[in-house]
Amino acid sequence: MNLYLRLLFHVLRAVSAPKIGLLETSVIPSRVWPTDVDFNIHMNNGRYLTVADVARMHHMTRVGMMGTALKEKWRPIVAGASVRYSASLTLFRRYDVSLRIVGWTDFDVFLEHEFHVNGRSAAVLMIRGVMLGPQGKVPTQRMVSALGYKGASPQLPDRFASWNPAKTERLNADSLS
Repeated sequence: MNLYLRLLFHVLRAVSAPKIGLLETSVIPSRVWPTDVDFNIHMNNGRYLTVADVARMHHMTRVGMMGTALKEKWRPIVAGASVRYSASLTLFRRYDVSLRIVGWTDFDVFLEHEFHVNGRSAAVLMIRGVMLGPQGKVPTQRMVSALGYKGASPQLPDRFASWNPAKTERLNADSLS
């Protein structure tokens, strides 16, 4: 239940926060709660992914995508994830999660989340996401156009460009229903 409260809290904060551009970075502050830790009394590795979900909903709201997604019946889906941990987040520790969109291909959006403690990186998540609509995958050009973005995707950093989605199993709406 606490994750739904955390999600609601951050989405409501995003609604009242100034809108940001598609390629701007959003940041959410957080804290490691007892329900986030494992038997080592640090944040469970799976919880990083869940907190990243909250950060993505916050970011989608701040860039203006949440309203469009709801209207169009689009659903954001994580199609791939890679995580690198570099420091533990211990019980009650404050941390920030930054999120930025690093680029996109025809159907895939690449995001980077970074967990920070006292200005130091504790973990970095690379996410490949797709947006599914009633007719299947939504082209990224349609998504960015809905936000008024007219530019091309920034060049993907090597760490993302080598993550070739063409060689992975492709998602489709039928496999997720």
